Amino acid sequence: MWVLFVVLATLFWSFANLIDKFALSEYIRNPNIPLIFVAVIGIVSSFIIYILKGFVALSLFEFGLSILAGILYVLSLYFYFHALKIEEVSRVIPLFYLSPIFVLIFAFFLLKEPLSIKNYIGIFLLVLGAMFLSFKKHFRIRKAFWLMFLADIPMALSSVISKYLFERIDFLTVYSYIRLGVLIAVLPLPFIYYDDFKDFFKKKIAVGMVSLSETFNILGVISV
Repeated sequence: MWVLFVVLATLFWSFANLIDKFALSEYIRNPNIPLIFVAVIGIVSSFIIYILKGFVALSLFEFGLSILAGILYVLSLYFYFHALKIEEVSRVIPLFYLSPIFVLIFAFFLLKEPLSIKNYIGIFLLVLGAMFLSFKKHFRIRKAFWLMFLADIPMALSSVISKYLFERIDFLTVYSYIRLGVLIAVLPLPFIYYDDFKDFFKKKIAVGMVSLSETFNILGVISV
């Protein structure tokens, strides 16, 4: 059953990636703009969850991990949006497959999750494929590759922390507290990039596209 959810997540994220690239190419000059929508839509969905279900109480340690996972998630998206701004989406997205390297390391040391030889070979092939897709005519590592490399590290750590929390607390509670961490991480952005945000909100189609993209992203997160 989990394979179905992974396929759905991939489908939702594909829609989100395509919308992100189009919006960044045509309407958004500052790639930090979409981050605020990640926070806003995440908090709105968390508020709906709270009204319908309520939250389970977390220990201070679990609360801190949730906030950290949210902040790391935003850091990953920061590098992702900057990479997407300068490179083709079909070359950027496969570079997320570099993250299994870091997931492997973090999961082994933090969750004590060993993998089989078959799993190691699979991860190696994913990473090799991602690197080849990042090349164009020549075997030259481009700037987008390094941006995605930096995006993969916090994304992997956020995923491993989330997995640790999911094993102890129900999904909706963890999801909602992680969204709080996302909000904390992006709070300074509207003040730092005030003029860019003000200009962006004048473009209704851009606002609609980014909102739609983040809705697909949230559906992908829930599925995965």
